[in-house]
Amino acid sequence: MNLLILSKRAVPCLWALPLSISFLVLSGLICSQSASGQAESVVQASEPEQVKEATPTCKRLWRHPRILEDQPTVQVPNAQSVSRRAFAVKVQSLLKKQNWREFYDLFHPALKEQMTQKRFRVRMGNLVKIYGKRPQVTNFRSWEVKGTGGDPDPVFCENSNLHLFPTYGFDPQLSLWFQILGNKDVGRYFVQAGVKDGEWTLTLVHVHQWTHLGIDGPKWVQLGFAEKDPILKYLYLDLGFKLAMSNPHVVWPGRESLKQDVLSAKKSANLEKVVSAFSSQKIRDVSSAFSRKGLGLTVYLEFDKETSKSGRKAACRSLVDAMQEKRAQKEKSGVFWMQETKGVQCVFMYPRHKELRPNKLGTYQLSFKKPKAKVEPKAELEDEKTKLKSKKTKQKIEKKK
Repeated sequence: MNLLILSKRAVPCLWALPLSISFLVLSGLICSQSASGQAESVVQASEPEQVKEATPTCKRLWRHPRILEDQPTVQVPNAQSVSRRAFAVKVQSLLKKQNWREFYDLFHPALKEQMTQKRFRVRMGNLVKIYGKRPQVTNFRSWEVKGTGGDPDPVFCENSNLHLFPTYGFDPQLSLWFQILGNKDVGRYFVQAGVKDGEWTLTLVHVHQWTHLGIDGPKWVQLGFAEKDPILKYLYLDLGFKLAMSNPHVVWPGRESLKQDVLSAKKSANLEKVVSAFSSQKIRDVSSAFSRKGLGLTVYLEFDKETSKSGRKAACRSLVDAMQEKRAQKEKSGVFWMQETKGVQCVFMYPRHKELRPNKLGTYQLSFKKPKAKVEPKAELEDEKTKLKSKKTKQKIEKKK
């Protein structure tokens, strides 16, 4: 799931959520992506077009997790030679220290125009809630892309068996992928850099979650294919796709095939119809969500007419209460998948909202409550006797004093 994107090209995305939400550990500063995502523009930064070489090349760099190997400098046309390694080491060090002020100083001017330092530091600071303070940051993959002439068309990296989407307007450029080892989960920083006035500058910053509950995307996908319940199968596959394939700038083989598997499972699950039975509002769509407690649901509620904020929240609460009541009925069929879900995130929409993503109407998150254990009358009576005995003992002690 994408946590933050700062870039200069349009990418497919489904929804964007603030990092500070109370229930769901889902977020996207500018946009994020799912199997059924729609296109949305993101921050742009561009340089004058350059003359494109015959064949773009993608070279893998720095296999060591801490980038210790010495590398030659990049020869930049009409600019001084600058050290790739020194820049990469600095980026890694700032990410590890979570020094967002100095990290922001590396931004291309166009990115700074779109994102103020204060807003960026607040958003990145919220990552502490997911990965903790000073998480371990290591080099996962690094590439140098040359010969694009500033063209953003994908470049195949043969030695890594994947495609990279370069940032528009820069040639050459670096793509640095860092792994975040947090307290509970693993994330990834993906940054791209180009040269401006002889210095490396960040042209794209992308943060996405790589594991949920300690399980990575490929494992969630495996769980999905092994699951017999059609609804859980869809939710696991959708969750796995969001984790494994959420970075639109790095495309692995099999992405489209897995996307089709998710859409096929979604059709079989028909979750919109199932959830519609618990709400009087139209259910536009239902997908997986990352809950701190486990697997959650994202439900898109559509209102036919203008509705107040309290009215929208009441509709979400009514939906969750109805699901909660059904969820507690363990002996009835069709409840098993509900036992595996821990809460619901409602995304509010009007008919004019065509894209499946949060809008100005906002979202609302609610957790399923654990059913209260029934107290037998006899046990309740014994409990009252114990309380009365304790009270009399306390009174005797006070009289002696």
